[in-house]
Amino acid sequence: MAIDGCVMEIPNTKVTQMQYGFQSNGDKSPKLARSLTSHLVDVENKLVISTMIGRYDDSERYLAKINIEKMIALGAPHSRDLILFDRGYPSAAFILYLLSLGIHFLMRVSTGFYKEVVGTSTQDETVQINYQGEGERIKSTGNSDS
Repeated sequence: MAIDGCVMEIPNTKVTQMQYGFQSNGDKSPKLARSLTSHLVDVENKLVISTMIGRYDDSERYLAKINIEKMIALGAPHSRDLILFDRGYPSAAFILYLLSLGIHFLMRVSTGFYKEVVGTSTQDETVQINYQGEGERIKSTGNSDS
């Protein structure tokens, strides 16, 4: 499975600007109504499992959590399921959320996401990261070419 979000252009009215938010490039540029969408897709079977439309200023992680909760309500994930995430999703809190649900995931991260991952010496190794906020440990497979 994979989750990703995108910004959508929606009809530009005062009502949609208030409901979903807007994009503006300064005081003199027009406000353009926008929304943020999130999609959970079964990429193997080419099926959309869940999709959300939210405010332009919502976060991808917030909408992803709603999609994951819908997926769980439908009876998934199965032990063989893996969810793919792009660079917009990594955070210690989000990783702990996924781990707490027993969800297997693969997340693309920037090269400086955690020094423990950057400091790996091989292409495939396990690293342990101490998360200061909760005092919990995150154990993940690190790839130095993230």
